[in-house]
Amino acid sequence: MTHILPTAFERLEHIVVLFAEDGTPKECNPATERLLGYSQEQFLRSSLADLIAPRAEIDEAQVSDYINSAAGGENQTFEWQIKRANGEPRWVQVTLSPISLNDGQYVLGEFQDLTAYKARGRRLQLLYRVLRHNLRNDMNVIQGRADQLQRAVEDEDIERQAEIIKETAIEIGELSDSVADLERLVEKDASERHRTNAVKIIRTVAAKVEDEYPEVTIELSIKEETYISVDEGFRLALEHAIANAIEHNDADDPHITISQDIAGHDVVIRIADNGPGIPEMEIDALENGATPLQHGSGLGLSIIQWCTRSLGGNIDIATHEDTGSTVSIQLPKID
Repeated sequence: MTHILPTAFERLEHIVVLFAEDGTPKECNPATERLLGYSQEQFLRSSLADLIAPRAEIDEAQVSDYINSAAGGENQTFEWQIKRANGEPRWVQVTLSPISLNDGQYVLGEFQDLTAYKARGRRLQLLYRVLRHNLRNDMNVIQGRADQLQRAVEDEDIERQAEIIKETAIEIGELSDSVADLERLVEKDASERHRTNAVKIIRTVAAKVEDEYPEVTIELSIKEETYISVDEGFRLALEHAIANAIEHNDADDPHITISQDIAGHDVVIRIADNGPGIPEMEIDALENGATPLQHGSGLGLSIIQWCTRSLGGNIDIATHEDTGSTVSIQLPKID
C-alpha cells in the first residue's frame, strides 16, 4: 500500500486521519489502536456510523457535512462523542482542514482526546454545587441551632436542639465521604475500566444494602452474564440509587425492586421503590444542571448522574403516583 501521509504523522500521540474529499478514510496513524482499540486496517474499514457513540449529538450526516465543508476550503472544529472498539464512549475534538498531498486533494482530520478533560469539568461543576449549596446550608443549620442552645440553656427544648445538631453533623460527614468518593473516581483513567458482569456487581451491592437495612425488602429481577466496561463509579451509582430509595421511603413496609434488562445496545438497571416519590422540581433541577435540595436526595441524585455519565451512560427518573419512584441507570453493553 502506498502511503500518502508523511511518516512524521506516525509518531504523533493524537489520531490523524486522511479523508478523501467524499469522506472516505484513506489513511490513519497508529494512534487509532492506542486510543480507540482499532488497528489501522480496522479503522479504515469502519464507516462514520461505526464510530459514533450511541447517544452522540452529532450524527453521520453532520460529520459528512463537516468533511465536505473542509474539502471546500473551510476549516472545521467540533467536539464529537465516538466509541472505542469495545463500545466504550470517548470524547474527542476533531479539527478538519484541506490539504494537498502527492498532487491529490484531501481532508486532514486530527482527533484530540477530551475524555479526561470532560470528566474533570463535570467533577468541578458538581463539587462547586456541593460546596455552595449543601455544605453552606448545613453549616447554617448548625450555627442557628447552636445560637438557640446558647439562649435556651435552661429550656426543656435543649435536648431536641442538641439532637438536630448531631443529625446535621452526621449529614455533613456523609457528604464529605461522598465527595471523597468522587475525588477518587475522577483520578481514574478510562484505561482502568474493566469488562465487568453487571449482574455480579448488582448482587454484591444489594447484599451489602440488605445487611445495612434489614427492615427493607429488596427484590432482584435480573439476568445473568451481561457485560459493561466500568470502574468503581458503577458501584457508587448503584449504592446511592438504592440508599436514596430506602432513606426517603416512609412506607410501613419499604420495598425496593432492582431489575436489569437490555434495550438495544444498552444495559438498563432500574431501582424502583414504594416511597413518596421524588418531587418533580428536583427532577427538573437535575435535568437543568442544578443540584436539587428540597428532597434531601439532591446530592445523591447528582452523584448517580455524574458517575453514570462518566461511564458513557445516562439516568432517567420517573415518579408514579401512589407507587413511588424508579431510577434507571443506562450504560453501553459490551461483548
